[in-house]
Amino acid sequence: MERKAQSEVITTILIILLVLAVIVIVWQVVRSTVEKGAGELETKAKCLEVSLTLSDLKCDATTKAITATVSRANDDVGDVDMKLIVGTNIGTAIDAPPAMGSLTNVNIGTGATGSNAVKVAAVIGTVTCDPTTPETVSC
Repeated sequence: MERKAQSEVITTILIILLVLAVIVIVWQVVRSTVEKGAGELETKAKCLEVSLTLSDLKCDATTKAITATVSRANDDVGDVDMKLIVGTNIGTAIDAPPAMGSLTNVNIGTGATGSNAVKVAAVIGTVTCDPTTPETVSC
């Protein structure tokens, strides 16, 4: 009888250890998911604070180069890059410092033809924020 009682105790202890191991594994997955989501939420909140504006859109009839003035309102976000978007073509990130005021004659791209929808989007870290309402320029 003693051997049967010992095997039941050992089985119970092993089951308890297995359950604890599963709890630890599940907790690690849940915690990392929650932390990642919180970080993305913080970045998206910063996106709402950044205000970029496009104005003075021009297209050179000879070179087909589009230029514009990009302005950034004062905010507390810190370093932000911006992407200029012509149609579905997304340009490379350009630095948009907090105190930039406005950048004039920003070269958006060349080879434009017809009517072009131009937008600007803030880039915070690796997250590209929603772009501005498109402005149209014709070449």
